[in-house]
Amino acid sequence: MKKPFNKSNRGNCTVVISAVLQEPGYLQNLVEKLARRDHDNYNLELLGGEWQSILTSSLEGYALGDLVLSDEKDFINSLFDTCFLFTCTREKENHYKMAWVCSLS
Repeated sequence: MKKPFNKSNRGNCTVVISAVLQEPGYLQNLVEKLARRDHDNYNLELLGGEWQSILTSSLEGYALGDLVLSDEKDFINSLFDTCFLFTCTREKENHYKMAWVCSLS
């Protein structure tokens, strides 16, 4: 591992940031199960006017991976272990759609 970025060089510098998951298939499987949840037991409430009921479904998934930061001179590789909150929404008679993802760390 190289030394941290040089703080004195704060001019116009391009920093490349990338994250590589160690087990992307596991996280993808969790999210796909979330999107395929069956909520036939729940009825969407009928609302008047232009309002429409929406079902939501969420899960917390953990992710392990490598975070890489680099510029023209320096390179930092750091492991990360974090969790994300995945949320899907579904309107009447439609499939779930990924609504948002946020990191919980």
